[in-house]
This record gives sequence, structure tokens and C-alpha cells, in this order.
Amino acid sequence: MIIEITGVGFHNKGAELMLLAVKEQVASWGDIGIALAPHSSSPYLNRARLGAWQKVNLRLGKLNLNSLSYFLPKSFRNSLRRSFGLVFEADIDAVLDAAGFAYGDPWGERSIKKINRELKRWHRHGKKYIFLPQAFGPFEKLSKSQPQNSFHLSPLIFARDQDSLEYLRSYTKMDSIQTSPDFTPLVMPEKTVRSPDGNVIIIPNFNMLSRRNSEASGNYLDFLDHAILASQALGYRPVLLNHEGDKDLQLCRQLAEKHKLDVICDLNAIEVKIRIGGASAVISSRYHACMSALSQAVPCLGTSWSHKYKHLFRDFGRERYLLTPDLSMEAVKETLAEVIRSAKDQDYLEAIDKVKEKNRQMWASVRAEVMGNRS
Repeated sequence: MIIEITGVGFHNKGAELMLLAVKEQVASWGDIGIALAPHSSSPYLNRARLGAWQKVNLRLGKLNLNSLSYFLPKSFRNSLRRSFGLVFEADIDAVLDAAGFAYGDPWGERSIKKINRELKRWHRHGKKYIFLPQAFGPFEKLSKSQPQNSFHLSPLIFARDQDSLEYLRSYTKMDSIQTSPDFTPLVMPEKTVRSPDGNVIIIPNFNMLSRRNSEASGNYLDFLDHAILASQALGYRPVLLNHEGDKDLQLCRQLAEKHKLDVICDLNAIEVKIRIGGASAVISSRYHACMSALSQAVPCLGTSWSHKYKHLFRDFGRERYLLTPDLSMEAVKETLAEVIRSAKDQDYLEAIDKVKEKNRQMWASVRAEVMGNRS
């Protein structure tokens, strides 16, 4: 059996962490291969290092020709797989969509048109397309421009939070959608490097300054300054970590130059999680950086640019530590001191266990749907 994992990549450390989480679970199901398609944030060498089959994407501009793969002789396809590690859509048995947040008004019509075409084609060929836990919506604009959608063709959809669930239900009229938290907490590094310097890791996100930010308030750049100064005032050593690409790196470098700080970059997803796990505290605007901190009981303050953040912090009972960027330096300092004091609270540790148990239940459902009667 071959399962394609889509919606992932290596450019964004959250997307890479989700890819590793899926690979880890699928590997436990038996002799199953994973397939990855090439795209700008998924270069060949990264895919090859994971031992993934290389999916041949038959496209000509905007024209998707993957249906032609079903007409290629099976012997020919098998030969390409054995000799070069190449697979076609016809060779793939199921798709697991691990996009963290890709469908809804913030992403426009292009993404929804594409997923509609994908769902129809996979369904037509009797193959399952499953949405792993992710954020969805809202669909207010898309409901007017793209009222017809094909989400009902998926046998299993997991929304990561209640808002996403309601957005999907209003858009698709489906009752079978389930909720489950993000599934990366089960990826646990073998070691955690505790920082001897008392580091507070600060992780910016350019989306806080973009038009996608539906919850904008205050001055985000001022907030980042306050986070750095508050960390120093409490006796910690702030460092900056780039969690995704050039735009976040520009913010990191701007702050590093102003405050004479180090910038952590060029780490893989596991190395980032290890570094976060060893921090004295994390102040993050990146969703999966917050998740990596929260799921390892690391003191974490966050900021939000979409509805997915409030539900993340709520899952861990830490809603009060999701901040708005209009706070003064003194307010950030007081909240940082408080979150550090409360990191070992029993209700927090119990919440972490509950999230991980929900992850395991979600994977059991996915395995049953994909494997069917297979042992």
C-alpha cells in the first residue's frame, strides 16, 4: 500500500513536523510506503532522505493530467518504481491531507477550486482522501463565489477546533466531521537540550502584519520589542528563532540588529522542537512553535493572527497566555513571570495528557478508515 501525504513541506517547520508525525504513524501500520509530490518547499533531496516514493505529477500549466496515469501499463509503472522510486497517482491507495490551514477565505478561491478537483478525481477512482486535523474557514466569501464544494466526498474530515467545525458544517452541510487537536504532540524528540543560559526563545510570524490577520490589534513590532525587554528584565537571555522562511527571517534579523541578539535558523523540525523543549520560556506567533512548547510543558506566551490560536491555548487550559500585541512592556513582563511560575501546574500537565490521548484516538480512526479489513 502507498499513501500520499499532501499539504506538507520542509520550508515551514510546522509543516515538516506534521509530515514527520504522519510518517511515524503510518510506519506503525505495517509495510506501507509514503509518497510525496515535488513542489517549491519540498525539494527532491529532502523527500529522498525520508525514504519516500517520488510522485510524478502529470501537469501541464494549470492542466492536471494525472488521470492519464491510470492508462499506463501496471508493469511499466512497477518498473519505474523499482528502478527509480517513481510512482504515479494510479499507484497510490489513499491521501492524507496534513495542511495546517489552507482552505477558507484567507486563502482565496484558488485553493478551494484545487481541492474540489482533487476530491472529485480521487473519488472517481475509488480512493480515499482524508483530512487530518487542521483549521478551516471561514467560508463567507467563498460561499458566495464557490457555493458548490466536494468536501462530502471525503470519508473522514478532522477539524482542529470548534470554529473550524462550524465553518465547515455551514459550508458543506456535513454531519460527519469530527474534531481533534493538532497531532504533532506525539512526535517526541529522543533528547531535550536544556539551555544553560536561561534562554527565552522569541519566534515571530510575518502573518501578524499581513492582510490575513483577522485579529489585528496594536503594534506587533512594538510587542516583539517588549517581549525582548521583558525577558531581559527578568534575567533571561532572549534569542530569536526563524520558524519559516525569508519573511520571518527578515523580522528576526531586524530585531537581532536592534537588540544585539542571536538568531537560530537552519534547523530541521525535530531540532527546532528539541530547542524549544530546552527553553526557559517561549514567546511565539507561530502555531506549531506554540504547540511544541505547550505539549512539552514549556512556559509559552503566544499571539494570534487567526481563530486557530485561541483554540490551541484553550486545549491546554492556557487561554490567558494568548496575548494581544497592544500590551505594555510591564504587562508582558508580569505575564511572562506568571507563565513561568505556573508551568508545572497539575491541571496543565493533565491537559497535555488529554491532548495526546485525543491524538491517539484520531489516528486509530484514520488507520481503520485507510486499512479497512487489512490486518
